[in-house]
Amino acid sequence: MMPFITEELYQRLPHPEFNRHESICISPFPTDDSFINNEVDEKAELLFDLVHKINACQTQYNLKGKKNKICIYSKEKELTEFFFQQKVIIMSLTNSGELSVTNNKNDKDIADWMVNVVNANTDFYIDYQIDIQKEVLLIF
Repeated sequence: MMPFITEELYQRLPHPEFNRHESICISPFPTDDSFINNEVDEKAELLFDLVHKINACQTQYNLKGKKNKICIYSKEKELTEFFFQQKVIIMSLTNSGELSVTNNKNDKDIADWMVNVVNANTDFYIDYQIDIQKEVLLIF
């Protein structure tokens, strides 16, 4: 079914005469790479890495589905603004209750929260107190 739909859509697309082919099956694969944007790719990769690490941390400490408070810290103002713009996506993908973004590592609100490193410029904090006795038992 899909090949027929694809062919039908291809036939309805406007094509310049010099680039017109009888069928999509015999037309060359597009080679235009003008749409590639490395900066967007890097930010998307960073966002993916951040969400992955938050979810892994929530799983490790059995916090999944508990609507945790999370704070993202970045040294770079540009990244701080980017994370703030992506706040709804991050909250949705991590199932967090509250999300804040800061460029102040000495924020008193997050001073006693658990910290995790994403990369050299970015950390995230979760409002969770680690049970030291339980962690010691896991080591031994």
